[in-house]
Amino acid sequence: MSPISSAKTKYSLLLVAAISVVLGLACYVHYSNQHPSTDDAYVNASIVGVNAQVSGQVAHMYVSNHERVKKGALLFTLDAHAVQLVLAKAQANLSNARQQVRALHDKRNAAQALYMRDKANVQLAQSTYARYKKLYDQHYTTKQKLDDHVNQLRVSLADLNNSHAQLREAIDTMGAAGKANAQIAIARTAVDQARLDLAHTHVYATMSGYIAQNTLRVGDSVTALQTVFNLIDRQPIWIDAHFKETDVGKMQVGMPVAVIIDMYPRKTFKGVIQSMAHGSGDRFSILPSEKDSGNWVKVTQRFTVKIKLHNPPQGIPLRVGSSAWVRVDLT
Repeated sequence: MSPISSAKTKYSLLLVAAISVVLGLACYVHYSNQHPSTDDAYVNASIVGVNAQVSGQVAHMYVSNHERVKKGALLFTLDAHAVQLVLAKAQANLSNARQQVRALHDKRNAAQALYMRDKANVQLAQSTYARYKKLYDQHYTTKQKLDDHVNQLRVSLADLNNSHAQLREAIDTMGAAGKANAQIAIARTAVDQARLDLAHTHVYATMSGYIAQNTLRVGDSVTALQTVFNLIDRQPIWIDAHFKETDVGKMQVGMPVAVIIDMYPRKTFKGVIQSMAHGSGDRFSILPSEKDSGNWVKVTQRFTVKIKLHNPPQGIPLRVGSSAWVRVDLT
């Protein structure tokens, strides 16, 4: 082969290779644009903090770390002695309030009976006075006897006013009757609260899931409403993928997704986009980046895309926090 032919052959091969590389790069760029991906993705699930509604010391533990529990399962109990004493005191106060109200009720009944007696006496005195006034006007009785009945009427009216005041005081002191009485209502509320606190010394699972971050031990002190460990519910489970804003603008809910979890690198999971965040992660950070300085450098933001998996296999446990690679099909 002549030198000229050999040079032409080499040039042709180089040209073909260059064209192949350019075509390959073009295909790769086109495919990447139609199938954006990210390895900034993690397995996620519902996580609920477990806490007690009352403070106390742990008396018994019924679960251990990583154990699966069903909704309503007893997790741990607190020492109930202090709450039982509060309940006993509240019940005694309720009994005492009822006795006081009964005593006030009896006092009111006595005052009412006295008032009715004095009222009858006034009516009798008025009738007697009217009769003697008529007799006096007809000169059938003396002025002394008429004056005696006038005085009796005055005494009866004074007694009636006094008994009426006592009756009003008894009614006001007693208040409403039965359960509507304020003293009984307050005492009953204290009993109900103590019973509720006693029930809260038993802590139950609010959902089915796996125990996580449990370091609680018998004898530990627990503060009310303070999370002591967590429950992870793996039904449902999803992927939180963080895509660049340039990719998110092309995505829509419902687009198909392929997921590879680092824990199972040979297994590809299928899913769809369930939702997309309306704010970047930077906006929700404690110290969001400032953009008003003169030397600010633009940084591409990332948005969380929630991926719903199609029928994740039961035999392959997906653990919360596992890293994943996600690819979205825009076609």
